[in-house]
Amino acid sequence: MLKLLLSVVVISVSPAFSQDREKEYLTTLNGWAFIKVPVEGAMTNHNLGVTCAAEGMRRVCYSPDRWGNYWTWGCIEYNPGFDSTLHAISDDMCLSYPYHCPALDYTFVYRSNYRADDSAWGVRYSPFDSSAMGLYGGDYHSKYALCAVVDANLHLMTCD
Repeated sequence: MLKLLLSVVVISVSPAFSQDREKEYLTTLNGWAFIKVPVEGAMTNHNLGVTCAAEGMRRVCYSPDRWGNYWTWGCIEYNPGFDSTLHAISDDMCLSYPYHCPALDYTFVYRSNYRADDSAWGVRYSPFDSSAMGLYGGDYHSKYALCAVVDANLHLMTCD
């Protein structure tokens, strides 16, 4: 009887946890598909890079191209018309700031020299609190990395 009860509990709890920790497609900008990917451990630049690479994706920097102050080699490059990747994505998805965009809740990007502890730069959803941007990744664990992959479906699109 106890064995049966434990099986039922495990079955009912596991799916809810795994649904919260799935990869999530966010949007495509300039040929890059942006994916929110669960990270295990501290939200450091190193862990973000390892997580994206393990998924066959590229890491995403705070700045979208090499001319930005917070871009580093190994990050994708694109020209969204914004100086911040998360601003470009939140504008595309939510027509607002990153902290007003629920899809970006606890999402982190690579930002070199942000803090001595290798913290990534993050945002949480909080429509009334602009301090919800610029989260220090070293203070957070098991949240989400923003990763990118070339959108393979672009060749299927047609222009009218």
